[in-house]
Amino acid sequence: MRKTLCLIASAILCSCLASFAQAQDSKLEFSAEGKVVDDETGRPLEGVDVGTKERGFYTVTNADGAFSIRSDSPISQVEFSLPGYVPKEVSISGSAPFTVRLVSVSNLLKESLIVDGDAREIVQKAMDKIDENYPAETETFDCFYRETVRKKQKYINISEAVTILKKENYAKRSITKDAVSVRVGRSLVSPNPRDTLSVKVLGGPSQAVKLDPVKNEAVFLSKDDLKLYDFKMATPEMIGGKWHLVIDMAPNTEECPYALYYGRLYIDQETLAFSRMELSLDMSDRTKAIQMMLVHKPLGLRFFPKSMLLTVSYVPDPADGLMRLRYLRTSFDFNCDWRKRGVATSFIAVNEMVVTHRRIEDTPFSKSEAFPASESLSDHLQEFKDPDFWKDYNIIEPSESLEHAINRLRRSKQ
Repeated sequence: MRKTLCLIASAILCSCLASFAQAQDSKLEFSAEGKVVDDETGRPLEGVDVGTKERGFYTVTNADGAFSIRSDSPISQVEFSLPGYVPKEVSISGSAPFTVRLVSVSNLLKESLIVDGDAREIVQKAMDKIDENYPAETETFDCFYRETVRKKQKYINISEAVTILKKENYAKRSITKDAVSVRVGRSLVSPNPRDTLSVKVLGGPSQAVKLDPVKNEAVFLSKDDLKLYDFKMATPEMIGGKWHLVIDMAPNTEECPYALYYGRLYIDQETLAFSRMELSLDMSDRTKAIQMMLVHKPLGLRFFPKSMLLTVSYVPDPADGLMRLRYLRTSFDFNCDWRKRGVATSFIAVNEMVVTHRRIEDTPFSKSEAFPASESLSDHLQEFKDPDFWKDYNIIEPSESLEHAINRLRRSKQ
């Protein structure tokens, strides 16, 4: 039986009071910024992996294709990679913002590849090779986490934090000793009492622990779960300059006691390592979907799930070739109403996390410093007041629409 996930995210919660501010290990005094677009159409590209070649600092582009990356040493080269595009390395001269144009991989080239093999067998082999393709030692990482909640189209909750992520051996497929510690963060919550709705769904800064599908088989796929899915080969994609097998999956039974996923798996053709997963929770049984999505709600409130999406990516480290978690994003779309009122309101909660740096020297934190999975992030953060709050950290740059929402919420609290 799949274990119950106890991961908490704030979804329209109360105001924030305390600060977790801690000293930055080293000053990130050097930076590069710009925008990434499709070479043919000029369309901004979201979720592009951006990394410095010298010191291994990372981020991803936002919804506008914009990025800003910082390092503790001068930046001479920045690397860009996105599934379906040819990776690109750009030399940096000066501090002016620049535009990067990524070229999509030709469909003709993709279709010319010979895709052979049984999809189910490939997935099984990829699972068998997890201990070879992922770290075997405990490691720590710097991360940036952001969660937002929208009521209809209006942002009512925005929380951001820099965290330290600790992960143990992947071969055990266990998360019992993995943990997240919040270093510093800020939050904005709508002051309108009508925007307050104490609903808790999956997410939170600990999602990098709980929702890592390769490491936590309770999230998605154990060997026993293989029989619950049908698998089908799709057209290969290029990721980071290497061809990846693409496998579509779908539930083949309604008898499972918990909700299953529809999804697309990206598997390195050479190493058979999982590099990306795009999952969508099966909503055909509302009761099962609620069990997966909802952690807590007030008595008398009705919760109607509409969708739950999970995207996670892993990137090989140039130092040893092992795959490490880079980016994780969850999106929850649901309606809520009170039984006595009978008018449903739509909400969208989005949580995303990017690993910005791997700590070569292990810097473990104590159990008391780990963020409690039973608490909401907003309760522990200070408010958005300083415009240079993140000047010493790597973050996911806020999109223009998010910047507008931040300014609106700040004005409403004055």
